[in-house]
Amino acid sequence: MTSVQFEPLDASDLAQWLQRSRANYIEERVASGDSRAEAVANADRSRARTFPDGSPGPGQHVGRVSSDGGGIGELWVGPAEDGTGQWWVWSIEIDEAERGRGFGRATMLLAETMARQAGATRLGLNVFGGNAVARRLYRSLGYEEVSVRMRKELVPRAAGADAPPPAALTDGSTGSSAGASGPEGAGRDECLPSLRAEIEQLRKRVVQLEADKAELLRTASTRDFERPPHYS
Repeated sequence: MTSVQFEPLDASDLAQWLQRSRANYIEERVASGDSRAEAVANADRSRARTFPDGSPGPGQHVGRVSSDGGGIGELWVGPAEDGTGQWWVWSIEIDEAERGRGFGRATMLLAETMARQAGATRLGLNVFGGNAVARRLYRSLGYEEVSVRMRKELVPRAAGADAPPPAALTDGSTGSSAGASGPEGAGRDECLPSLRAEIEQLRKRVVQLEADKAELLRTASTRDFERPPHYS
């Protein structure tokens, strides 16, 4: 098993990390659908709660992760605010040159060790939907999705574009525009494209679940059950 260690950032490195992580967080929020103003406000609220006066709040750990004496990434882990024993992996980043060598998995296990030693009973994290590699890693470590945020871009209709048929906007009580098939038949016709899309999404989900199952089986067959990574 890859071994990693945690070392808290000193004041100078922490100040640089705060500035860098804030900028990265804002860009990630914008990419996920927030306006820039919303992203900035969200980042500032979070920072005020977890790093009052620029210093880590109670229980918040931010540091450099190393292996065999060399730095390989950064980790921020600490308690949620509700006092329920829930901790969060607020941020994990493996240096680009060190990716693909098992350090992401080892760092996540290091975070588990730190949380357990502090008395935490649950460990959570947030991951953006487009980060498929990270999501596969977290699933293989036993994390479960508890909420999914979705969005759809609404493109304005061009001037003069055809409006939706009236039957799509009513409950079919008048039947004035339903056509020869009647309101019920028109409603079924309008639903077919949506149903087909839902079936296709379900098919893709099944394919993804099968891939995740194969990955979990492969991981389980190769995992080395040694002690958790050392935390200092």
